Amino acid sequence: MIAQLPQSNPRYQYYEQVAEYFETTNCCWGYPYHVYRVQEPGGYTLAPYTNSLILNKTVYVPMGSNSTYNNDAIAVYQEAMPGYEIVGVNGGSAGWENTDALHCRTRGVMDFDMLFVDHRNVLFGEQEWQDSIPVVSKFIAYSGANLKQDSLLVYYSIDGGTYQTAHMTATGNPDEYVGYIKGYQGESEIDYYVFGADESGHRYTQPVFADLDPHHFTMAAHEPPTPQGELVITPDTLWFTQMGQERQFNIINETNEAVTIIDVVPEASSFNLWDNTFPYTLQPGETLVVTINFQSAPGKDTYIPYEILVQTTLGDRIVMGMVLNTSLDSGFVIVGAPVLEFNDPGDSPQQACMQNRFFGSQIPVKVLSVTENGTDYLSFEPHGTLPYTVEPADYFYLDVYVNAMVKGYEVTTFTVQTDQNDCT
Repeated sequence: MIAQLPQSNPRYQYYEQVAEYFETTNCCWGYPYHVYRVQEPGGYTLAPYTNSLILNKTVYVPMGSNSTYNNDAIAVYQEAMPGYEIVGVNGGSAGWENTDALHCRTRGVMDFDMLFVDHRNVLFGEQEWQDSIPVVSKFIAYSGANLKQDSLLVYYSIDGGTYQTAHMTATGNPDEYVGYIKGYQGESEIDYYVFGADESGHRYTQPVFADLDPHHFTMAAHEPPTPQGELVITPDTLWFTQMGQERQFNIINETNEAVTIIDVVPEASSFNLWDNTFPYTLQPGETLVVTINFQSAPGKDTYIPYEILVQTTLGDRIVMGMVLNTSLDSGFVIVGAPVLEFNDPGDSPQQACMQNRFFGSQIPVKVLSVTENGTDYLSFEPHGTLPYTVEPADYFYLDVYVNAMVKGYEVTTFTVQTDQNDCT
């Protein structure tokens, strides 16, 4: 707090030089003093405002002879010292002098049992990016009482948010403790203060008025490190020839950083994702299996390419879905699983499904018979009595049973014979 005289005062320049000196000089915490100016009229008008007394949490300010200047001085102290009670004190019958005032006429009595919170490495200005930042302080209980280990804390607020706490633990150096501020982002604004308590009942914060006048610093901008290695997707093409088919591809994180799979977005609505919830964080070395189910009716002759977009924090990737093209008259075709696998004669029946795809000519198909080719392992139960007429776009279902098994797997085929074309 430095007085400011009118420019007409012959000592005006001296006061300005003092103010400039402190504005460019670091305080004990390592950054420049914040200089506050209190106006004084100069001349013979009494204005002893800078000779105040700070006692505990009260500031006693000696009042001068001009009420306007008095009120302005009180306002400057309130701005400079939030949380303190600012009390104006008149000089009484003896009055004050400009050459001495309240502080010069008083002495404070120290608390010999004080709790000293010694936080000198104050964080201020812009701090270089790090995932967590240490706050170091000494706690000395001059009463001889033990410190309350669960009450040695760093209180901190990120970007104006609610204050959080970090417990401080011993560093191994005498009386020294450290706590860590975490959870901020690049360019976050952080306020903090240190708190301690001992078993004698002493409590203290540094700075004194805690969240009313905290320490403040800014975290530097943070550019996440570029992961080393590749995000591998294999296979990069899925082939679909029948409705209901499932195909899978693997996303393998071969980088040294976690990668987030934001979403998997098929170009066509006929593709469904199964058993995946996005976003999903893929740790280094981890593999995510993505299952795609194809729900539309394919055709024949040519394949139509569709893109399956894989969105990640390392950029987008493309998996191709190749779908057999549908023509107007594809005939009588298998649309269920083309291969049925049995492990035991007691297995439940598996179902074969065929569809009449004479969409253009609208020809009905008559199913005549079902015949196993060359072996006698299977038996069949059509859904309907043969011959069975299948109208265009309708389906024919067939339950297949296994009657006998040989050692190992044996491949056998069967044919569904119709009046148009056969399906094997």
